[in-house]
Amino acid sequence: KNNVKYVKKPSFGREGDTVSVYQGKRKLYEDQHKTYEQSLPVYQQYVDLPSKNIKTVNGFKEAKILI
Repeated sequence: KNNVKYVKKPSFGREGDTVSVYQGKRKLYEDQHKTYEQSLPVYQQYVDLPSKNIKTVNGFKEAKILI
């Protein structure tokens, strides 16, 4: 259980601002923006989003599917 991936994010925020991803006590990722650092944090288990190849104006690229 100490190796579970989880996310710390602000209770009010947007577009990944002030989000950090941990595995156990080790920080794996931290967003560079800290706009909502004073907001009450929320913790939730990390779930890897499915990806799909999509066509963009710059050609095909792999993107995460988010609804």
